[in-house]
Amino acid sequence: MNHFGGIGVLEAIWYQVPVLGISHEGDHMDTEDRIIYRGIGRSFDYAMSVEDIRDTINEVIGNPKYQKNIQHLSFLARNQENPLQRAVWLVEYVAKTKGKAAHFANYTRYFIES
Repeated sequence: MNHFGGIGVLEAIWYQVPVLGISHEGDHMDTEDRIIYRGIGRSFDYAMSVEDIRDTINEVIGNPKYQKNIQHLSFLARNQENPLQRAVWLVEYVAKTKGKAAHFANYTRYFIES
């Protein structure tokens, strides 16, 4: 369980644990949206029934896509070098993907450097 705070999300990515949580303030809602978009977890709503909560938990536990996606992000987080090497890598990454992954640079910065 997570409240979608920056440190908890970084820990989840580092240790390859899909995220389940509920946001309640500040930037947590933005982080929640990013987690869902990237397929590394799901969120709860304050009005959810017990059955909906159970189904959400079972979805994250039983669907291998969440583990696969979080493992990928963990790999990216763990394989960064010093800031200069990281900057070179990001520029090369965007060049290799012809700009189609430019959003990744912001995403990495958001989660990895928060």
